[in-house]
Amino acid sequence: MMKSIVLVLCALALTQAFRMDAPANFPGQTTVSKPKSLTFTNYTGPGVTDDFLTDLVNFINAASGFYRDDVVKNLEYIKTKLDATYGDSEQNFFVYVQTQQNVRFSWYVWLTFEYVIAGLSDVNIVNPGWSYLVVKNFAPPTSPDYAVITPGSVGPGVTTDVSNFINGIVGVFETDTTTCTCNDQSIVNIGNTLINNYNLPWNTICDATGVTTAWVKTTNGLWGSFKPKTCYYTLFVN
Repeated sequence: MMKSIVLVLCALALTQAFRMDAPANFPGQTTVSKPKSLTFTNYTGPGVTDDFLTDLVNFINAASGFYRDDVVKNLEYIKTKLDATYGDSEQNFFVYVQTQQNVRFSWYVWLTFEYVIAGLSDVNIVNPGWSYLVVKNFAPPTSPDYAVITPGSVGPGVTTDVSNFINGIVGVFETDTTTCTCNDQSIVNIGNTLINNYNLPWNTICDATGVTTAWVKTTNGLWGSFKPKTCYYTLFVN
């Protein structure tokens, strides 16, 4: 946690400016907003090279060629290949997939100042509706603290109190009443409230239909997939 980290928001295209409330002040951190549209969409941070993108697309297609629509096996293959090719003893990859097209979403995640982060859609030949987000962060290549977060799953560190807190803040900040839009300011408020309340780096990913699966390094079993109101949330502490 003492190393430099960047906090990124990627979300739906904005119709008006919004205010990003500052999260807890961890050493070396900053926040950046990056509006996006439906699905994880094509997006790259400045630390992503052309070779990295080419390899990532190849890993995605190889994974689906081997494992077809087995989402967890796909994620495992992609993560393993990225770690072996671009990781090291301290920094490796978190991998997310959405398995439907045109899903309203928003994400608010941690990464290093190398800014190795990439979103991709319309690249999978076998599963053309799948979209991806990969993030390089401080994590060993192997650890018992990696978790596969599938829709509806919850980590062992999510106590009744933690679950009630998540439900409560979503109830306060989620603006949608009938159809989920993963509102940008709502995601910022939910993420920052989690961060400030627990003084831990929570990642907050919203999607409208509950189709996000993640393979990520977690802390203290604090992870899970939640639907307190209208939207679905993939939340974890890295």
